[in-house]
Amino acid sequence: MKKLDKYIRDHREEFDDQEMPAGHMERFGALLDKQEETNPEKKSKRFHLLTIAAVAASLAIVTMLGIHFLSPENTITGAAGDGTVTVYSEFLQTNAFYKGQMESQIEDIMCKIENADPETKIQLQKDLEKILAENKEFVEQIEQTDNEELAIFYLVQHYKRNIQALEFINEKLGTHLNC
Repeated sequence: MKKLDKYIRDHREEFDDQEMPAGHMERFGALLDKQEETNPEKKSKRFHLLTIAAVAASLAIVTMLGIHFLSPENTITGAAGDGTVTVYSEFLQTNAFYKGQMESQIEDIMCKIENADPETKIQLQKDLEKILAENKEFVEQIEQTDNEELAIFYLVQHYKRNIQALEFINEKLGTHLNC
């Protein structure tokens, strides 16, 4: 391709000596005029449709983000001087997520221990109550920490250990007892 370009440039006078066919300029001008007449409407309609779609998508995203970040389960509300202050808390959201996972495991275990012998049932209920009490106490203590990132890190580690223990109990019960 480069060789052809170079050849044409070097021998330009050989290519420039021929005239365009008769009527070429008129036909070319008519085609350009026709394009200019039809395209502005299409471009204008496309532009307006794209603008409307972009505005609608932006509004949808802003609304979803507002609902997500300002929902009651993700906020802390407290009195501050004259009014109230609402602050988004990642700690509360993380706690709610892992608490839900833990509660799911406990529900499965409680269902399975209904079919267990009374001694096993009492022991497992005591163990579950102990896990829940220790979890509540830990969450209350870690919630007081000033460093939210550190608090979230230890919260996740704590919940993972508890959930792992509950999954182990649930798995062992599942092999012997069915819900």
